[in-house]
Amino acid sequence: MLNYGITTLATVAMRKDPAEQSEMVSQLLFGELYRVLAEKEHWIRISTSYDQYEGWISRNQHVALTETEYKNIIQLPCRILPVRFAEIIPDDAPALTIVAGSELYGFTNKKRYTFIKNKSFKVTVDPGETGRPSKECILATARQFLNTPYLWGGRSMFGCDCSGFVQTVFKIHGIGLPRDTSQQSKYGTGINSLKDSGPSDLAFFMNERQIVHHVGIIISPSEIIHASGCVRIDPIDATGIFNVMEQQYTHQSFFIKRLLS
Repeated sequence: MLNYGITTLATVAMRKDPAEQSEMVSQLLFGELYRVLAEKEHWIRISTSYDQYEGWISRNQHVALTETEYKNIIQLPCRILPVRFAEIIPDDAPALTIVAGSELYGFTNKKRYTFIKNKSFKVTVDPGETGRPSKECILATARQFLNTPYLWGGRSMFGCDCSGFVQTVFKIHGIGLPRDTSQQSKYGTGINSLKDSGPSDLAFFMNERQIVHHVGIIISPSEIIHASGCVRIDPIDATGIFNVMEQQYTHQSFFIKRLLS
């Protein structure tokens, strides 16, 4: 029985319900693995291997794996693509553009190939090494996303939401975070105030019902990078995020968590 799958497109939409009109709740990126939970006509319900997020994908975007194939792939070394975009060339097929956060199983600096089942994909750029995560490299990666359009459920430079942006930035540096903002807010160590915050800390914002609904990455005690309309850098102070273009505070009532010591 084919109980697993892998993504061979740049992105694949994960939907709340098994219908094209249903909202996109997340995305799969190239090379990401998943487990099949259920099938319904033209749809497959999955749980992602990276963050155990559940949703429906179209059957015609599903690449099935046996349990043996899945285990063989997941045991290979995996490089997370750290650059904005890269081209990969499948065997005897047109090149495909993939995005930061994609998973390259079996990749080596010498051969620069990634492998899926019995198929090889040549990576046309050297993605380089991300090395040990640091505050500076996380902010450098975050800045690569600047001007990426906001897209509910998005996790890529084609479009992302606030928590998808944060998750992918930290994924590139080997730090796993769950998919949704409310889940991410449970990670890290609390910071007492904005003046005590530092680069790469996460700021979480609550609505009037005190429900966490937005997240961004602190650059300094006066600046934050976040996805709101697009990925942008805005001023932040004790009141919240101030949108210069709109001349108003857009996100207030927040707390800060630190992932890196």
